[in-house]
Amino acid sequence: MKIKIKYHLQKFINSLLAFFLLDNVFFFTPFLIKLLKLKKWEYIIEIDKSANDLVSSSAKEYIFSAPYFINIIPIQAERKLNILKTKPVHETLALKNVCIIGSSDLVILESQRIFFPFKEYDIHKKYKYTGNSIIVSNDQMCVLKKMDVHSEIIEIGWKFVHRWTWNYYHFMFELATLFQEIEKSKVQLSVPILIDDVYLKVPQFTEVIKILNKQNRKLIPIKPFTKYRVQHLIIPEPANIIPPNYNDNVKINAFDFLYKADSLKYLRDNLLPYASKKTFQKKIFLSRKNASNRRKYNENEVRELTEKNGYETIYIEGLSFSEQVSLFNGAKSIISASGAALTNLIYCSKGCKILVFTNYSEPFSFFSTIGTFVGAEVKYMFDISKKYTHSNSIHDPFKVDLELLNKYLLALS
Repeated sequence: MKIKIKYHLQKFINSLLAFFLLDNVFFFTPFLIKLLKLKKWEYIIEIDKSANDLVSSSAKEYIFSAPYFINIIPIQAERKLNILKTKPVHETLALKNVCIIGSSDLVILESQRIFFPFKEYDIHKKYKYTGNSIIVSNDQMCVLKKMDVHSEIIEIGWKFVHRWTWNYYHFMFELATLFQEIEKSKVQLSVPILIDDVYLKVPQFTEVIKILNKQNRKLIPIKPFTKYRVQHLIIPEPANIIPPNYNDNVKINAFDFLYKADSLKYLRDNLLPYASKKTFQKKIFLSRKNASNRRKYNENEVRELTEKNGYETIYIEGLSFSEQVSLFNGAKSIISASGAALTNLIYCSKGCKILVFTNYSEPFSFFSTIGTFVGAEVKYMFDISKKYTHSNSIHDPFKVDLELLNKYLLALS
């Protein structure tokens, strides 16, 4: 308990100091950091505004599908895939004499300014840029955590370094899809891939990388929160547009999360053939019992009701990558709380019926788009007793309406 209080107190102090420094006296920053003995702080670094020229490109076609909530829309409502044309976060870039940071999107340029492509894309200033290497940032400056500097200077490499290294969803749709981009390029096969080392330690990640790295490019592991100097860095164009955190979750739109249809097809076509021969029940309920404490709900009651209706409870963390592919591809009906396990909707068969539990009726469209793309029927159910406000979190606990769930199950049968 004391450790938790100390952690939150330090976080508050850091945020307060960072706010003061960023908005008032950033030119005194090096002196103040030493004076206040902020050992975990690196320095305040300016965001490179000239980087706008790097990210400009022509508009491309993306897809999204807004979530349908059965609490407020008839269960029989039809789903659709929307097409939107917009500029990508950036096209493939080649930068010289830069630093990359493990588990971070940031690139420190030769001028000691930061290049943050998504921040340049975010013209409406909707997104929050914190976490991992960043303590706090605004439009001009960025406060970084103190980091080790790797002794080796890397001559050249593709950047496969990312902020959400622990998350399966972000790995699949932000990092794994980059293999498609480098396959299209004419860059020599001898150019290696600089990749967060966590991806080379988790079997589920390594299996996907082994399949998609068809060019057998060398993989150079990048340690988290460590700076690496790179003489020639190639940053592939992101296939999909998936924002970081929001400044105000109330302002979320379904079209904030955009996918290139060919990137989803690429993952499905290349990974589906690796499904295991193991067969599963056609009606499955995905348990979060062994998952994190985020988004807790009345799972025991839901499991009891689904099992009475012929569903098998699955603990997905106990399955290998190939077994998860087989599970989702063979399913006719899936019931689950929202979570990274639903990344596997990319393997579902046409006509599969999916119900997703969530706490609020915010239009997060990442799973509804994936499911709709493959021809599945994705519906959502939220806790109607909860209303989202500025002080709430998307990870808040909630309660599933058992009466409405039973109505859904009867409609299926």
